[in-house]
Amino acid sequence: MANIRPFSKDRFAKVSREILDKNYRTKLGLHAQKLLYGLASCLDESENMFPEWDIHIEGLFKYMNIQGTNKRYEIVRDTILEIAQNPLQYRVNEKKWGGWSWLSMWKFDAENSSYVTIKMGNDVKPYLLGLKEYCRLEARYYIKLSSNYSMWLYPLLRNVANKREAFMELTLKEIRELTYNEKTNAYSPEKNRNANAALLNWVIGIEKKRGAKYYSPVETVTKDGEIKQTGAIAEINEKTDLYVECDVLKTGRQMSHVRFNVQFKTDTFQGKRKAIKKAYRTDYKKDGSRQLVIEEIKNGIDKDRISISMQTVEEMAAAQGKRVGDLLREMGYRRDGERAFKT
Repeated sequence: MANIRPFSKDRFAKVSREILDKNYRTKLGLHAQKLLYGLASCLDESENMFPEWDIHIEGLFKYMNIQGTNKRYEIVRDTILEIAQNPLQYRVNEKKWGGWSWLSMWKFDAENSSYVTIKMGNDVKPYLLGLKEYCRLEARYYIKLSSNYSMWLYPLLRNVANKREAFMELTLKEIRELTYNEKTNAYSPEKNRNANAALLNWVIGIEKKRGAKYYSPVETVTKDGEIKQTGAIAEINEKTDLYVECDVLKTGRQMSHVRFNVQFKTDTFQGKRKAIKKAYRTDYKKDGSRQLVIEEIKNGIDKDRISISMQTVEEMAAAQGKRVGDLLREMGYRRDGERAFKT
């Protein structure tokens, strides 16, 4: 057995980009999604290292933010059971589909131990280890989300955020299937004339105001008369490292697709890194203006991060025309294997 590393908001999960494809889905609620990513963040890089874990129950309470809840033991049990009972599924078409179980074993005995024992299923190794093609999900961002749909949507959007053309398109049919709403009457065009608008409003969190040309996050009026943005898109924009805008596309006269336009917030590490890359691709007219832009971006880099990958440091050094060691010293970091840590 192996004791799991303490959960931390500064850690991140590396999950395979493949399971963020529209053909894959898993029916997990808010707590279960967060715990699954928390477990993924504790995995060893080697595919052969897939231990049977002992996880301290108090660590789970803290990670799930349920320390003061009377039913915290029950919540942990039900959350683990939910992960176990809802496998990773894929469906290409009606004649090509399958699935894999997340867990192969789990148990807890408070009389003899303070640890929950969990063993992941062997067949999900490649999807949680990510290997070379992975999406990085930082706990500091997803742990703040409070709705199932925000937790479902954020990893999909984070998966495309690093692309030069950072957007994702999903059909309304795909959104219904991915969120297990294909049989929900309120979102079925055959049973509700306002089904598409309801799907956009309650699942995605966008609406089109009367007279407006574009869709924007849903707004509600508080008891104090304040107008506040609510829903999945508003929560992702408020609490994570992403800023998202949505376009609703039509096929003929009918709404058919949602295009999610994604960007990192400018005050995040990834946002500044992407801005530097964009600056080097831009053809500035005045000599030296590119370097001024890059220096301005670089000076705002968040120096309080716990760790960053050496691949990121190498890319930044190349973009700035510096040696890796010099850049690490400037930022106050030291190299330790494949990551650099704050000194």
